[in-house]
Amino acid sequence: MAGQDVDLQPLIENQLELLQAMISPNGAVLASPNGHYKAHWVRDGLYVLSGTLYMGLGDLTHGLIRAPFSIFHKHWAKIRDGIRRRPDENYQFLHSRYNPRHFDEFKDEWGHNQLDMIGLFLYLVAHLPAKGIDVYRHGRKYEDKHLLNQITRYLETLEWWSCPDFGMWEEGPKRNSSSTGAVLAGLQGLSNLDDEDLYFNEAQLRKGRKALDELLPDESEGRECDLAQLSLIWPYGILDDAQTATVLGRVEEQLVRDRGVIRYRGDAYYNAADDRRSTTPDSRTGLDLVTYGDEDRKRFPFSNEGSEAEWPLGLAWLAIVYSKLAKRCFQRDEDHAELKEKARFYLERVRSSAVPVPGMALGCIPELYVDGKPNVNTPLTWASAFFLIAAVAYSEIEDRGVPYTVL
Repeated sequence: MAGQDVDLQPLIENQLELLQAMISPNGAVLASPNGHYKAHWVRDGLYVLSGTLYMGLGDLTHGLIRAPFSIFHKHWAKIRDGIRRRPDENYQFLHSRYNPRHFDEFKDEWGHNQLDMIGLFLYLVAHLPAKGIDVYRHGRKYEDKHLLNQITRYLETLEWWSCPDFGMWEEGPKRNSSSTGAVLAGLQGLSNLDDEDLYFNEAQLRKGRKALDELLPDESEGRECDLAQLSLIWPYGILDDAQTATVLGRVEEQLVRDRGVIRYRGDAYYNAADDRRSTTPDSRTGLDLVTYGDEDRKRFPFSNEGSEAEWPLGLAWLAIVYSKLAKRCFQRDEDHAELKEKARFYLERVRSSAVPVPGMALGCIPELYVDGKPNVNTPLTWASAFFLIAAVAYSEIEDRGVPYTVL
């Protein structure tokens, strides 16, 4: 696995160009320029924010954190109603995706209760000020802090530490360690700010930690390992060393494939065993991209183990994790060579997964590969963001001027 250092600059320039093309002036992020992914997922936007943060784009980062504030202010009544009475229908929960122009809700049925989305929002709100990003609106700080307090009350009404949700992959509902850890990290971050204007029942933290430890090292009942669990290592840093080793080891042993990382074993989404898949020509790449017909998209695809879709995003995520672990060891003057080499290995793998596009040296990163072909969601915006984060994190491993931080 040994090799020369990675040439980062072409990678950074290509993916940054793609990233900026997907961000609107109001802070909305298109998940992908194709098909029904022309929407703003709050989670995607927040992970894209992490990419602009790593690139030192402060104004853009501020605009991206303002988008969920705008969304939650606009739909405050849903938070208020969720505080008064725990939601029992999908549409009653805070929604996970919105029209990118005016942040209206989409009315179709969806797994809206996604606790990891809210946890990621709170986590970034808590940690961005230390990175020089003012998360509040000028002159409206009180209203923004009041909104945060309402969100934490909403979470308490949900009893998030025991609440099944649809999680990162919008499937369920079930109790997920990745979702539980996200909310725990977000609330712990707010608590660490020691801001007297931000308040919540800190007993939630004890309940959340207990619930997370009971779920770990599994993702959920019946699912031992899931790509989403890498979030517990980065960006949240919510696991101890033994838990980190177990989760990371399982992902590498069970989920890593040639062109990406499968989300979990038996994943039905774009499974190669599903013969309802079709192809559509793409003028940018000259390739046939895999998709589903409109009617097929309404039904959950056929599940089969051994033919799951492979996500290049997962390779970038592993490169980030290993870069962070190597950086921490380097700052402790501990041997970090093997960790750095693993980061380089995964970074090279995700580079090779890019779909060639004329005029772009590295091409763009698809959502996934199925049966050796990229699917129609090419590029996937938060995959480009992870690519950027992985490149920067790798370049900083042995830079004494950059301190170690999880985020």
